[in-house]
Amino acid sequence: MSAPAPAAAEEKAVANAAAAAKGKEVAAAEAGRGRFVAYPAPVAEHADVVADAARFRAALERLHAHMGTRLK
Repeated sequence: MSAPAPAAAEEKAVANAAAAAKGKEVAAAEAGRGRFVAYPAPVAEHADVVADAARFRAALERLHAHMGTRLK
């Protein structure tokens, strides 16, 4: 019964390598969340954000706060 375990581990390693080669994140459940952060739900319609500079800035700041990145 020990033969299936190494095959499963090898398949997982190959899948992770393929995901890394494509520049994709490994699923959060498998990677212990790592750096994976899901995008938040939209807070405004595109047309509203484009039309109002203050709303654009607020939405951008909210996005960066959610993602944990810095806004320069």
